[in-house]
Amino acid sequence: MFGLIVLLVIAGYIAVSVLVVKATMRWARRRGRSAVRWGWGAGLLMYLPVFWDFIPTVLLHRYLCATEQGFWVYKTVEQWQRENPGVAETLSWSKVPESFEAPEISDGLILNERFVWELRKRHPFSHLPVWISEQLIVDRATEEATGRSVAVSSGYGNFALGSGGSWKFWLQMPTCDSGTREFAEYLNQVQRQGETK
Repeated sequence: MFGLIVLLVIAGYIAVSVLVVKATMRWARRRGRSAVRWGWGAGLLMYLPVFWDFIPTVLLHRYLCATEQGFWVYKTVEQWQRENPGVAETLSWSKVPESFEAPEISDGLILNERFVWELRKRHPFSHLPVWISEQLIVDRATEEATGRSVAVSSGYGNFALGSGGSWKFWLQMPTCDSGTREFAEYLNQVQRQGETK
């Protein structure tokens, strides 16, 4: 029901905007001024208070999708096992990893005695609803990332849950996360080292 009300309000705002632009153009013609210029000015005046962040959000989202998102393996499980002979057999794993907290980490899980999963979220521009989510698999002994996945999302959250700003549903664009499945498979391989066959 709330969604329908928001859609009706937006439709009403667009209708009022069209009427304001037409009235401004008529006024400009009667005064011998450029109807096109005055029409564009009135249109921008009606557009910017509500939709000012649409074009910058789309541009930033597309740019970050093209330059930031993806999946990288810095060290395969096999490479790590060759560098650490006999260690994989000593590791234990749990189907429900223990969580942990640390500075600059949004979420973290202990996968086994040597590896953790970390989620780090960044909000590159505070005035635009675009977020970068970085998932890392980190070797606790060396503190080196062995795998990394970066996703880019935009929007203010779930409309149905009433998240702040979620009525601006036009800012919600598809998440760029092309390596999510591969990262999940890699995480599973890292976590299950030491599993008895």
